[in-house]
Amino acid sequence: MNVKAIMCDIDGTLLSSEGVVTPKTVEMIKKAREKGILLGLSTGRDVNSIQTLLKIWGIDGLVDMIVGTGGAEIYDYTSDLAKAQYPLDGRLIKSIIKHYEDMDYNFAIPEDGILFAPKDDDHIQMLAKADKVPYQVVDYNEFLQNPKPKLIIICKPEDMDKIIERSKTFHSDEFKSSSLKTASVLYEYMDPRVSKTAGLIEILKLHHIDLKEIVTFGDADNDYDMTLNAGIGVVMANGSDKTIMGKIIFIDIDGTLLDYENKLPASADRAIKEARKNGHHAYICMGSSEGEVYDYIWNIGLDGMIGWNGAYVKDKDTVVMYQLITLEQCKHIVDWCHSRNLEFYLESNNGLFASKNFEEKGNPVIKVYCQRKGKENASEQTVRTVFPEMIYGGELYCDDCNKVSFILNSYQDHLDSIKEFPDLKPGTWGGADEIALFGDLGVKGIDELLKYLGASLEDTFAFGDAKVDIPMLEYCNVGVAVNSGGDEIKAMADYVTDDVDQDGIYKAFVHFGLIDDVLNLC
Repeated sequence: MNVKAIMCDIDGTLLSSEGVVTPKTVEMIKKAREKGILLGLSTGRDVNSIQTLLKIWGIDGLVDMIVGTGGAEIYDYTSDLAKAQYPLDGRLIKSIIKHYEDMDYNFAIPEDGILFAPKDDDHIQMLAKADKVPYQVVDYNEFLQNPKPKLIIICKPEDMDKIIERSKTFHSDEFKSSSLKTASVLYEYMDPRVSKTAGLIEILKLHHIDLKEIVTFGDADNDYDMTLNAGIGVVMANGSDKTIMGKIIFIDIDGTLLDYENKLPASADRAIKEARKNGHHAYICMGSSEGEVYDYIWNIGLDGMIGWNGAYVKDKDTVVMYQLITLEQCKHIVDWCHSRNLEFYLESNNGLFASKNFEEKGNPVIKVYCQRKGKENASEQTVRTVFPEMIYGGELYCDDCNKVSFILNSYQDHLDSIKEFPDLKPGTWGGADEIALFGDLGVKGIDELLKYLGASLEDTFAFGDAKVDIPMLEYCNVGVAVNSGGDEIKAMADYVTDDVDQDGIYKAFVHFGLIDDVLNLC
C-alpha cells in the first residue's frame, strides 16, 4: 500500500494522557512528512479551536489539513480552503435539550473556537479545561436562532448509560439527527450526514487521494467509520469498548436490499451506513459478478461482497477467494447444453457470453421472470434490456467461467443436470424454474470470509427473500426473510421483516439492535 496521508484523531489518540503531543510523536510526524506523506487531524473539535492549539502542541506547521466537528468542517492549509456543512437546526437542538431537561447535565456547542453553554457548572468547566478552549454562558433561546454545528451533552462517566438510554426514546418527526458517545463524559448530536469519513472524502479530493491510500488513528466511537473505510485503520489500546469487528451482515440484493425495480430505499441505505458507523460489517451476496453491481450500491459504503453464489469473495480491495469452473467442466457443460438444444450464457471475468440463439429463446423467459418479480413494463423487457452488455458469437470454451445459466425446455433438464454434474451445484431461479445455475451455491464463501476476518459465526446475520437464500439463512446465526419472500424461506427464518420498499432492512436492523431508530420508522 502506498500511503499518501495520515489522518489522526486528537483526544486520546494524538494527545497523551497529559494532553500533549510527545516528542517521539512529533519526530515520527516529521519523518512521515519528509517522505511526502501528508498529516491531517480528524476530530470532534471545531477547526478554529484546533488552529489555536497547534503551536501549544508543538505541531504548528506540520498539519496539512483538518477535518473538524466530527466531519462537518474542513480546512486545507495548502489551498487555504475552509468549508462547513450540515449544521443542526436551532429548533431541533432546543427539542433535544428539552428531552433531557429532568437530568442534571450540561450542554455545549462549539463555534469559532469557543464552547457555548446555557449555564456555568462543573461540567462545562471540566470540558473547557480539558480541551484548553474558553467557554461562554449564553441565553440558548437567543443563541439558537440560527443553526449550529452540533450539540454536546456533558455528564459524569457513571451517567453515560442513562444518556444513551434516553437518546433511544427521542423522536422528532420534523427533523433528523444522529447521536453517539464520543468520550466517557461526552455524548453528541449532529446531522446524520455528518461523519469523519464524509469529511475525509471531501478534503482528500483536494489532494487527489483515495480513502484506501490513507492510514487513520482513533480511539472513540466516532472514529470507527473512518477506521473501517481507510486503507489501514488503527485503533488505540485505550479505545472504547465498541469492537471493530462488530456483527457481520450478509444481504441478498434483488428483492431484499433493492426492490424489483432495482431501487434502493433511502432507509436501507441509511441502515447500512448507520450499522457500519456502529462497527458492524455489511456484505452483499448475489449470484452475479462484481461488474454487475451498480455504483449506487457500492456508494452505500459496503465492506465487500460474496458473488457468483459463493465462488467469489471480496473484502474491501482484497479478493479472499475466487473459485472457477475449470476449462474441462466448462466444455462439458457447453457440450451437454448443445446436445439437448438448450440455450445458455456463461459468466466470466471478461463478460457474459451467450449461445447462438439465446436472445430469441430468452426474450419470453425474461418477460415472465420480470412479471413474477413485479417489475414495471415487464412486457417490454428483453434480453438486451436486462443484459445490455451480453456478448454474442464469442468463445464458449473458457477457463475463467464462474457460472453457466441455461433456459429449460422442461424441468427434467434441471433434474438431469444434477446427475450429469455431480461435482457442481445446480439450482434454479426465476420462480418457474426457467433458468438453472451452475456454481457453488453453498456457504463456502461465507465460511472463507469469516476465517479471513477472524470472525465468529455467532456474530452473523443473513437477509434474503428467495429459496436460493435459504442455505445462507440456515448457516448464519440469525436468518431474516423479507415479507415478500416465498413461504419456504419465511417458514425457516428466525425473523420476518417488512418488504424492502416498506423499510424492511432498516426495521430489522433496529429490531436486532444493530442501529438506533434515527429515522423514527419503528
